[in-house]
Amino acid sequence: MRVTQASPSPCWVVIIPNAVQAILTEYVGYTPGVELSLDGGTMTEHSVFENPFVGRQLFGPGPCNPYPEAQLALGLPLLGHLEPAFISAMDATSEMLRQVWGTQNHRTLPLSATGSAGMEAAFVNTVRPGDVVVVAVNGRFGERMAEVASRHGAEVVTVEHEYGTPVDVERVITAHPNPQMIAAVHAETSTGVVSDIKALGENKGEALLLADCVTSIGGMEIKLDDWGVDLAHAGSQKCLGVAPGLAPFTISDRAFANAAWNGRRTGIWI
Repeated sequence: MRVTQASPSPCWVVIIPNAVQAILTEYVGYTPGVELSLDGGTMTEHSVFENPFVGRQLFGPGPCNPYPEAQLALGLPLLGHLEPAFISAMDATSEMLRQVWGTQNHRTLPLSATGSAGMEAAFVNTVRPGDVVVVAVNGRFGERMAEVASRHGAEVVTVEHEYGTPVDVERVITAHPNPQMIAAVHAETSTGVVSDIKALGENKGEALLLADCVTSIGGMEIKLDDWGVDLAHAGSQKCLGVAPGLAPFTISDRAFANAAWNGRRTGIWI
C-alpha cells in the first residue's frame, strides 16, 4: 500500500496493491483501479462502516491525528519481541524518549499499554500499602492519580484545587510532613493548565516525585532530571503524534531502589 499527498489538496491518496484489492472488494465494496482519497468526505452515522478510508480530523484532547510516517509504520510487518531488529528499535526509541523527557534514566521505555496503565505502573512499583501519597488534584487526571494510589492501599492525601488553576506548590508540600510520594499532573488534560513541577521537585524533601506528562510530552520543554522528578509516565496519542497504545515510562535509580515489590509480590504484573 502506498500513500501520497495530492498537492495542493490537503487530502491523502492510497494506492492499493493487487494482493489487497480482492479483500477490499469483497468486504468494503472497493473498485479496483480507483485511488482512495483520505479527505473528510460527507459524514453520516454509518460513515465509519461504509468507507473506512475516509480521513478524519481529530480535534479533541486526544487521540490526535498521527503523523503520516507514524500512520504508515502501523502497516509494516510485525517483529517478534526477541528479534535483534526489534531490540534495536526499542533501544533507539528509549534513547529518543530520554531526550524528549530530559533525563538520563537508564530505565526509560515505552510500555505496551495506555497512559493510565503507565500511571498505575508508577504507583504499584513504588507505593506499599499504608504509604502516604500526596496528590495534587486540579483536574480529572489528578483525581485518577488519587484513585489509583488508593486502590493500591496507599494513604492518600489529596490537595484539592479549583479546576482550571495550576497546582499550589506550598499547599502540596505542606500537606504531610513525610510522604512516600508526591504526585502531580504537569499539564492537566481536562483543562490544559500547566503546573510548576520544578518547584515541587525543589521542595519534595525525601519524597519521590511522580509527574503525569501525558499531555505535555513532545509539546513543551520537560527536564525531569533538572526538576528532581523520580518517575514519569505519558501517552503516545497526543503531542508525540502516534496512535494510542503506548505509555512512555521512566523511573530513576533512586525510585527503583525503593521499589515496592522488593520482598513481596504486587497485585499487578507491570
